[in-house]
Amino acid sequence: MAPDLIDPSSSEPRHPAPQLAPAPRRISRPPVSLDPDRDAMVTLIGDLRLELGDRATVESTTSRRLNLYRQSDVPWEAFVTAVYSARAATQARTSAIKRRDEGG
Repeated sequence: MAPDLIDPSSSEPRHPAPQLAPAPRRISRPPVSLDPDRDAMVTLIGDLRLELGDRATVESTTSRRLNLYRQSDVPWEAFVTAVYSARAATQARTSAIKRRDEGG
């Protein structure tokens, strides 16, 4: 059969539709921060918030702590020392601490 002729018994189209490339898969990346104070705070607070039972989101916890740091007007090293002192005090009293929603 000549290539220009259409075979009526064939179910295949004469010129198949071009194959489209699959859409690129989007990769989820954390937002890029241009604030070095915020980056340092995320690093400092990240594990501590879970350890101390903070149920707020990372963003909320970071914003609250960053606001405290900026309002305190103390050097970063002093703030970090205060955070770890608060952690130690909280750990020492953990058994006596009750959440408000637990009837306390």
